[in-house]
Parts: sequence; structure tokens; C-alpha cells
Amino acid sequence: MCKKEYRIIVTRNKRKDRQIDLLSGSAYTYQGIITNNNVMSEKEVIEFYNQRGGAENSNRYMLNDFNLHQLPFMDMDTNTVYMYLMAMYATLFEWMKELLVKNKTEGITLKMKVKAVCFNYITVASTFIYHARQKILNVFSSQNYPPLRI
Repeated sequence: MCKKEYRIIVTRNKRKDRQIDLLSGSAYTYQGIITNNNVMSEKEVIEFYNQRGGAENSNRYMLNDFNLHQLPFMDMDTNTVYMYLMAMYATLFEWMKELLVKNKTEGITLKMKVKAVCFNYITVASTFIYHARQKILNVFSSQNYPPLRI
């Protein structure tokens, strides 16, 4: 029989809303990590697991917002190219959101998902009209859409 050693690392954070927990009787949130790594310090273990959580959130973002749940092709090589293109598109989309926020576009924040940005800014009914011998974009919305400056 092999005995494995584990250790528990618990973090405590004060709640922003100061709501008291019924079980602990305090206004703190406790989070624990069970690990068999006895080499790293407590701080290094917490940072390692936080990085892992960040990678999981990135995967969830790509799966949900860029539809990587259902790959469009039958062979893996073509799907790999598709996933690379979606990753490049995600990077360009994040850059575009930063531009929209920098230009103080109404209703756009950095935390918005793809669908929300598309409905608020990209998919807006518009048409070109001729007025005073100029071609003008007529936007059918009450919201102001200023030109983006890079």
C-alpha cells in the first residue's frame, strides 16, 4: 500500500457586499486547493491554479463565442486550420472591442461577448443615400455611431 501525501491550501477573501455566511459566521469567502505538490510554496500553488483557471476560461470563450463545439469539417487537418483562424479572429475581435471602448462608443464594454457587441454595434440596419451630390451612410438607429479612430 502506497501512502500519498496531500496538503490543503485555503485562501480567504473579504466579500465586497459584506454579507455574512451562515456556516462560517463571517463576511469572507473561503477557497481551498488540494494538491500533492510539496515543492511549491503556498503562493506559487495558488498562482499556478489561477493560471490554469485562466486557460480554462479562454477555452470556454473560444468554445462558446466562436462555435468550436461543432467543427465544420470531417478531417482534423482542416479543422486545425479552422481553429487557428478562429483564434486569430478572436484576437482581432478583442482588439476591435478595445478600439470601441477607446473611442467611447456607447453601450460597449470590454467584458461584452461577441453576440452582444454584434447586436449593439455591428448588425445595424443602414443604407447609402445621395444627398447634395454626396454618398452618405444613413444608419437606422437612435444611437450615435461615430467613425472609429485607430
